[in-house]
Parts: sequence; structure tokens; C-alpha cells
Amino acid sequence: MWVELDLNPILDKEPELKRQVKEEVQKERINSNVTINLIQSLNKDILDINALNLGDRDYNLYIWSLIDSYFVTGNNESYERVNELLSKRITAHSSLFQLKLYDITKDKSIPTKISDRIFKLHEFWGEDLLALAKLSYITQNPEIVKRSTEIMLNKLEKIERQGGIKSETDVEIGMGALKGLSLININYREDPDLIEKIKYYDDKYFVPLFEFIGNKPNIPEYMDSLQIIPMLASSKEFTVYVATKSIKYLIGTIKLYKYYQEYLNAIGINKLTLRQKLWGVIALSRIIYFIEKGKILD
Repeated sequence: MWVELDLNPILDKEPELKRQVKEEVQKERINSNVTINLIQSLNKDILDINALNLGDRDYNLYIWSLIDSYFVTGNNESYERVNELLSKRITAHSSLFQLKLYDITKDKSIPTKISDRIFKLHEFWGEDLLALAKLSYITQNPEIVKRSTEIMLNKLEKIERQGGIKSETDVEIGMGALKGLSLININYREDPDLIEKIKYYDDKYFVPLFEFIGNKPNIPEYMDSLQIIPMLASSKEFTVYVATKSIKYLIGTIKLYKYYQEYLNAIGINKLTLRQKLWGVIALSRIIYFIEKGKILD
């Protein structure tokens, strides 16, 4: 079922982190089979959609959901659909998905092509920031690392200048930046100053969204919680926890994940919009892959 990827085996290298993850999963009574069943059900619905008719944003999320769920389920139909779609239509923001294919094919022309293209973007989406991080440690190129880090920090600084999070897009970009910076610290080189900046922005703007008021996460009412909750979990996942080695980030993610999974089971996936389904598959796939395989689906 699982697709084994040549990614950083973080938990195998960090026994204390592995112990903490196991304890928190047991404490919250997380059932991996429930997650996998949800992923398979959502994946089945998504495969029935004609993705070529979607706008760029949903089209990107569609490909992202298929490739990440493929790594969990091993469903070849998902993998074949990704290759088919990317052969017919590539958006300006498809770099992350091409780099994910690199994890499978090891085609060295892929990072080269993306290096030539990605820095020419006029606008960066969340997946572009993750692509910058992935490109940074695939190439081990200091100039790419430097430029990528600057772009991500600029995104976080912009959120601060505007007075905090104002929209779903801010959440997506901010979480992508936090995850991207954390991935560079994990897979390229530890930078204590950068880790402090990650903690600063996360604690000030994003950790409050993970906090529960009563039995619900602290998501502003004007936001679509069924997009924001999986967006939070899938974008930051466990990377800030691994980069900082602070258990509070692990606890927040596990608690949010459990709430989200139970909520989906309670309301049923048929009540979700397409975009809610896409973010759901992405989030559940990335979280369960980390828990079960000890690697981050970056």
C-alpha cells in the first residue's frame, strides 16, 4: 500500500522525537485505519472529476491531492492521472508536483528546469514556497537556499506588516513559508537564528489558530474552517516540531488532526465542497505518512 520514498527518515534519526510522536498518537487514540479509509473514500470521489475543466487553483490542489494520497494508498490510478494531467497542462505553479515526481523517477533534468523557472514567478502560492524548500535541499545550492529563504521570510514579514492574518490566502502562504523554512533547517542546515524567526511568527500568528475554545479550534468565523483546518495541518504538518524539537507544536497538530478526522466522520464527506475535499486528502495523507513512515511528504 505505502509508496516508499527516499526522503529524510527523521524519526528514525531522532529517537526522542519518535517516542514523543508515538506517545501523543496513543494518548489521542489515533486510528490510522480510519484515516486511510477516509483518504480512499475522498480519493475515489476526486478521481471521478474532470480536472482539466478546473481553474488553476483547484487544478493544482487536485494534482497535489492525488500525488500525496498515492504515496499512502499506492493507488496506481492516482499516479497515472497525475502524469497524464501534467503532460497536458502545467500551470505556472506546478513546480512542487514535478519535484514530487522527481522523488520517484530521480530524473535530474526536473530540478534544473524548475531552478530556471520558479524564481521568475510574479506571485508565489503556498505550494511554490514548498517547492523552493524542496529545490533548496535537492540541489544543495547555497544561492538557491538564500533566495528561497528570503522569499519565505518576506511573506511572513508581509503578514506582520498588514497586522496579522486577514484571509484564507494569508493562512496558506504563511503556513507554506513556515513549513518551507523548517524543511530547509531539517534537510539542508540548521540555522538557530532562522529557527527563532520560525518560532516567533508561528507563535504570534498561527499557533492561536490551533488553540481550542471549548471543543472547537479558534478559526475566525469569516473563514471556511473545513479548508483552514486541513490547510493548517497539511501546510505545517510536523515540520516546525521537528525543526524546533518543541513538543507543543506536535501536540497542537495531533489535536487538530484528531478533531478534523472525527468531524469528517460525523458529517460525512458528501457534504464537502470540492476544495474542502482536496485539502482534506492532502492533510490526511501528509499527516498519516509522517506518523506511520516517520518522513515528511515535502
